Amino acid sequence: MAVDFIAEDGLLVLGESDQTHIEDLLRFCKGWHKFAPYVGCCIADELDNEVDIQLLKSRIEDELTQDGLQDLRLQLDHKHIQIHGHYTQQTRTEFI
Repeated sequence: MAVDFIAEDGLLVLGESDQTHIEDLLRFCKGWHKFAPYVGCCIADELDNEVDIQLLKSRIEDELTQDGLQDLRLQLDHKHIQIHGHYTQQTRTEFI
């Protein structure tokens, strides 16, 4: 796992970059990121709607697998998402 410095409330703190990367993928909608316009789950759009959990789970699994996350285990309900897996060196999409 890579560790990065991230900004939190205006301060630099240590953060785990794979976790931050996965959170970005969940939040991004396709086309949002200039250097990787083809990635993103856009789950924020689903939060206000009646969502088919199995469809959303499938979309998240597909996105993370395409991004290179290995040994993916995903648990999902209407309030929580738990993602377990790992990236090997240079398997994830880099956002520049």
